[in-house]
Amino acid sequence: MKNRLTKIKCSKQLCAIYTDEESTNRFAVGYVISCDEYTIFELYDPYGHYDGIACFLTDFIYQVKTKTKYLLAIEKLVKHYNEKSCYNVDSVVDILNEIKQGKRICEIEFNNSGDNDISGVVNNFDDDIVEFTEIDEYGQQGGESTFKRSIISSLSFDSSDTRKLEILSKN
Repeated sequence: MKNRLTKIKCSKQLCAIYTDEESTNRFAVGYVISCDEYTIFELYDPYGHYDGIACFLTDFIYQVKTKTKYLLAIEKLVKHYNEKSCYNVDSVVDILNEIKQGKRICEIEFNNSGDNDISGVVNNFDDDIVEFTEIDEYGQQGGESTFKRSIISSLSFDSSDTRKLEILSKN
């Protein structure tokens, strides 16, 4: 799959990626930014609006689609609105740094659970551990959490969901 994703990145094609084998109708739409252990995407919603940066463990991506009628329609909308990311991120470390430095709220899925297992702000991280302040669905702090970086199967920030939490969490 990594070779296919690299070709899609080089051709700058909009694609749909599937990571949840138990919910095969769930997918994300975006442009591949980089592809390594994690594949990083600039995501777009069904209306063609920019919807954040996300990374997924490349090994958990089981299907990629391009050039479908749905994707061609979204691509037309993306070009119309011309909304783009302002982030220069090529790795999961870049994303964690961006979240930490900008005090951005992110959503993290653990072990390909199919859910956003935790939302909040990265306080610190290294090769093994992430220290995190949890934020609930109402923008309120929910405590501190420390977890192994290796259990992150997907991570997103600057999405409509995380921007909503950022607004709710402001005093």
